[in-house]
Amino acid sequence: MKMMMIHPDRLNLRKIDNIDRYGFALTRPQKTGGSPHKKLSSSSALSSSATVAAAAAADIFDFCPFEPPDPWHKSILKYMDDKYGFLKDCTPNATLEPITDLVNGTVVLKKGKEKFQCQARCIEYVGDNEYSLSNWSSINEIAFKCDFVETNCSLNNITNRYIHMQIVEQK
Repeated sequence: MKMMMIHPDRLNLRKIDNIDRYGFALTRPQKTGGSPHKKLSSSSALSSSATVAAAAAADIFDFCPFEPPDPWHKSILKYMDDKYGFLKDCTPNATLEPITDLVNGTVVLKKGKEKFQCQARCIEYVGDNEYSLSNWSSINEIAFKCDFVETNCSLNNITNRYIHMQIVEQK
């Protein structure tokens, strides 16, 4: 669908009363049977003080229209087939679980895994198809100030690698 931007001079508006949450100016329907919603271009939105005030109050990123569905809601539950049970007789594979946790930027070993020798490094985003890696360092030395932390732990002939994720405020 092609979006057409309309210049405010063509709308014959003297003042914009309101802008809905999608950035459309709410106007009275025109005698030609036009829609009450007219999309404003960003350059025209700055042409009057009323428009600027209304546009500032209606930022499209101020809300999230998607709400995750409730899988146990009765409208969805009728499509669920549990004749085999949910995770019935399913035991997790302990060898696939990480042996480290990332707590406030610090990598810590889980209880019972203290004998492992671990090192970690940051993975930094460079571009869509590129990333950079920092040098390996002991997990006891530093707190990691990056969004992705790769750990590599070993004991005898067992190696466990994991990529932890966190959100670090960029300065």
